[in-house]
Amino acid sequence: MKATRIFVALCAIVALLSCGTEEKPLPLTETYFGPFYRIDYPKNARIDPAGDFTNIITDRFVVEVKIEPSEGLKPGDFEGVAFLKEQSRKMADELGAKVSFREARLGEAPCLVIDIAGENVTWEKIGVPLKNNIATISLKDPFEGEKAAESPYFKSASEIIFSFRITDSSYLGPEKPPQNGNGGEIKLEKRFENENLSLMLPSGWEAGGDGVVLVCPKDIAKFDQGFTVTVFGENRDPKNACQSMSSSLSGGTIQKTRIGGNDYWMFEYLVGQTKMVSMFSGQKGKVFLLSSTSFNGKPSRIAEKIIGSMSFKHP
Repeated sequence: MKATRIFVALCAIVALLSCGTEEKPLPLTETYFGPFYRIDYPKNARIDPAGDFTNIITDRFVVEVKIEPSEGLKPGDFEGVAFLKEQSRKMADELGAKVSFREARLGEAPCLVIDIAGENVTWEKIGVPLKNNIATISLKDPFEGEKAAESPYFKSASEIIFSFRITDSSYLGPEKPPQNGNGGEIKLEKRFENENLSLMLPSGWEAGGDGVVLVCPKDIAKFDQGFTVTVFGENRDPKNACQSMSSSLSGGTIQKTRIGGNDYWMFEYLVGQTKMVSMFSGQKGKVFLLSSTSFNGKPSRIAEKIIGSMSFKHP
């Protein structure tokens, strides 16, 4: 009888010890080499490259690496990746959590670290501005559950994210990354105005038109960086107009964003391989439609700077 009790006690101890070993961070023993970067990952993880994305898939979480061309972007140009802050604030609001931002370095590459934390949810992402490219590395989905931020698996995911390193120095540019994060500043120098709207333009850009205003560089080779502003309709609701366009095109994603002093309902969709962006804004009286190809990279920073200066005229 005594032997039986000892055996049961030993089994219980073994079971407790086994449970304890399950909840440990996953050691990063392997390395994946991308086109100009490397990132470490656990032995049993699966690597799934698909276009601009590479997913590191474990049984507990997925870390997503995304590389996008971004013409004109430079290392340390945090203004050029400011849209990541807006997206993260929106996500934090939806999760009922708080978001924080800090600048750090991954080896020689400056990066923007984004953390979202709530009572039972946590998420992390880094944005790395590079020469003519932007890299983002993040958890694909937030960790949820009691004390999510203390999960050893969240720690593992964070270690994977921060193991990201650039292996091709040409993506860090010939010049030293600016230390103040204000490189590539866009200065607005002249005003365009008609009966419907007013906006400021940087050097080398122009605007013209009435019902449809074309805003674009003077250089025809860069013409696709521009966008149009259309007086879309009288007495319409911007959200309904955006949803109506989405329904007619049968796809795409809708989100609300704020640029400058205006709220926009933004619709992103594909035309062939081209990513399109349509944004609706307005008040009682008129709705305005902004249309452009993808706002990634340099066109994004210039377009958002101009749009941030825009004011609409209503009856």
